[in-house]
Amino acid sequence: MVEWSQKDGDYVHKGLNFGKVHGRAHNIVRAERVVLNFMQWMGGITTQTKAMANAAHPALIFETTKTAPVLRLVDKWVV
Repeated sequence: MVEWSQKDGDYVHKGLNFGKVHGRAHNIVRAERVVLNFMQWMGGITTQTKAMANAAHPALIFETTKTAPVLRLVDKWVV
């Protein structure tokens, strides 16, 4: 089980605790690497999108169709 302390769209920074994971240690450790990889992938897209949107202001930035084939929905969601 995951308890989130931040909402979707909130600004996060290095060192911020934004959630807690509860459960059996075996299950947590088994899923940890996959979850961290996804979070890093999504965080990178979000960071770059925010930087481009700030640089282009007042123009708007929309997502593109150039996404990772298997992660297409995830890539579009994080924009």
